[in-house]
Amino acid sequence: MAERRMFAKTIIDSDSFLDMPLTTQALYFHLSMRADDEGFINNPKKIQRMIGASEDDLKLLIAKSFIIPFESGIVVIKHWKIHNYIRGDRLHATKYTEEKALLDVKENGSYTISNDLCQTSGSQVAGKLDTEVRLGKDSIGKDSINSCSSFEHVWKLYPRHDEKKRAFECYTARLNSGYSEEELLQATEAYAKECEERKTEKRYIKQAKTFFGINEPFVDYLKKAKAQEKKQDLSSFFDINEANNTPPYFGLPEEWFDGETLIESRVEPIWHPRMHGLPEGTESAKEVINTFNWRKRGWYEYNKRKGESSGSE
Repeated sequence: MAERRMFAKTIIDSDSFLDMPLTTQALYFHLSMRADDEGFINNPKKIQRMIGASEDDLKLLIAKSFIIPFESGIVVIKHWKIHNYIRGDRLHATKYTEEKALLDVKENGSYTISNDLCQTSGSQVAGKLDTEVRLGKDSIGKDSINSCSSFEHVWKLYPRHDEKKRAFECYTARLNSGYSEEELLQATEAYAKECEERKTEKRYIKQAKTFFGINEPFVDYLKKAKAQEKKQDLSSFFDINEANNTPPYFGLPEEWFDGETLIESRVEPIWHPRMHGLPEGTESAKEVINTFNWRKRGWYEYNKRKGESSGSE
C-alpha cells in the first residue's frame, strides 16, 4: 500500500465539504490516508476513536456521501479515483472484493452503488449493503433496511421516470440522513396526488433525483401529508354521534365550553393534548377547536337533512 495520498481540490474545496465541522473534515483526511489502493478501509471506527472524532462525524461523512458504508463495517472513499491515480503495475488490488462488487464507477471516476443492486433480491442486498446509517443512532449498520425494495415501490408511484440510478442514490442519501422509508413514501404520494389533480405536464414535474436531492423539496410534501393525517385523526376523534352529542363532549372539560362551543381562551391555559386523550401529533388548541366546530356543524346538518327527510314522508 502506498505511503502517499493525494486530494482533489474539486472535492475538498466544495461547499458541501467545507460546510462540515472541522472534526468531520479531519476524519475524512485520516480515513483517506489509511485506505488501501482502491479506497477501502476496514477499521473506520478505530480511526475515528484514534483521532478523537465522534460517531456523528463518521455518520455525517456517510450522510453527505463522502464515504459509502457496507454491512461488513468496511467503508470506501466515494471520490477515491478522483483523488488518486495509481498505475496498474503499482496498484495493490483491494482484498475486499465482495464490497467492490457492489459498486460501479461513474464517468467522473467516483464510486456509486451498482444499478444492478435493485435487480437483486432483497435479502441479498440487505445482507451486504447497509443503507440505514442515521445521525444520532448508536452504530453503523443498526436496524438496516432494504432500501432497494422500498425505492422500487416509491419509483412506481413517482409521476416522472427519468434517471432512476441517480434518483436511487439521492433516495438512499436521504435515508442515511435520517428520514424514514415511510416519510419518503408519504411525500411521494402527496406529490404524485398534486401532479395528478393539477394535471401537471411532465416537463414541469420534478425529477426524482431533484425531489430527493440535497435541497430536500420533498419536505414540503411530507409536511402536507402529515397535516392531512392529523386532520383525519382529529376528525375521527370528533366523529359526532348521539352518544357524544351532549356535554361533556368526548370527556373534554366542561369549562372549555360556552354552551356547545369550544372557547380558545379557556383551552389555552391548560392545554395538553395527551392529557385529554387527543390524537398524537395534535399541536394546538386552535386546531382542536376548528376541527370540533367543523364536525359539530356537520352533525347539525345531518340532523337537519334527516328531519327534512322524515317530514316529507
